[in-house]
Amino acid sequence: MGGIVEAVELEIDVDPERGERGREARVAREPDAVGVEHHQRDPARLRGGQHVEDLGVDRRLATGQLVARAGLTLDIGVGRRLRPLGPITLDIAGPPELVFDVIAAPYLGRTPRALQRKLEVIERGTDLVLAAHFTPVAPGLTVTTLETVHFERPQRITFRLVKGPVPHVIEHYELRASATGTAFEYRGELGTDLWALGAWWGAVVAPSWERTVASSLNAIRTEAERRAQRQSQAKNASRRRDGVVVLPGRVGALIESCKHRAVDLIAEV
Repeated sequence: MGGIVEAVELEIDVDPERGERGREARVAREPDAVGVEHHQRDPARLRGGQHVEDLGVDRRLATGQLVARAGLTLDIGVGRRLRPLGPITLDIAGPPELVFDVIAAPYLGRTPRALQRKLEVIERGTDLVLAAHFTPVAPGLTVTTLETVHFERPQRITFRLVKGPVPHVIEHYELRASATGTAFEYRGELGTDLWALGAWWGAVVAPSWERTVASSLNAIRTEAERRAQRQSQAKNASRRRDGVVVLPGRVGALIESCKHRAVDLIAEV
C-alpha cells in the first residue's frame, strides 16, 4: 500500500462558523505534507499564513495543534509506551454475518453520502482498504487519520494506523455467534514514543479515541438490529402468506415441543 498514497494532510479546523465544512482529507504528493488551518479574530500571523494566538482551546488541544502542524507523527521507536484501547463489548441482536456487512459496506462498497463527512476510502481492494477517518476531538476541532482496514469475513476486522496524531494504533473488531445474535468485542492498543512525554500525549489522545469508537459501535448496533428485525418481519410475513402460523417466542416454542412429544407418544403406541 505504500506506493498508493505518499502522505495525507492532517487538517484541524477551529472556526465554529465553518464547522463541519472544515473536514477534508487531502492526498498530498510531497512526502510529509501535513497542513493545519486556523481562523480567529485578530490572530498573530506566522509564516505560511497560519494562526496560533487566541485559539479558544485549552493547553492540551493547543499542544495537539502544534503536533499536527509540525507533522510530528514520530514513529522513531525510542521510548515506546503502549496503552490498551478498550475492551468494549456489545450484545447485538443480529447474526455475525449481518453485523459484519453493516461495518464493511461503507468501506468495500459505495460510501453513503451521510458518512462522507466521516470517511473517505482512498484505495479499495477486495478485503483491504486505505481510508481516511475524520474524528472530532472538540467543538470545531477535527483530526484526520489515515488507516488500513483488513476484513476477515465474518469474524474479524483490523484497523492499522498509517498516519495520525500518534505513531502506533492497532484495533480489532471480533464477532462471535451467540444465543442472542452476536457477541461483539473491540480491543486495541495505542503507542507513543519518548517515554514520559509520549505517555502524557497518549493519555490526552486515548480517551477521545475511545469515545469516538464507542459512539461508532452504538450506531453499528442500532443499524444491525434494525436490519435484523426487518429481515425477521419479512420472513414471518412470507410464512404467513404460505399458511404457516407464526406465534411469538415462548408460546411458539411450547407448541412445537408439544407437537414433538405427541409424535413420540404415537410412535410408542
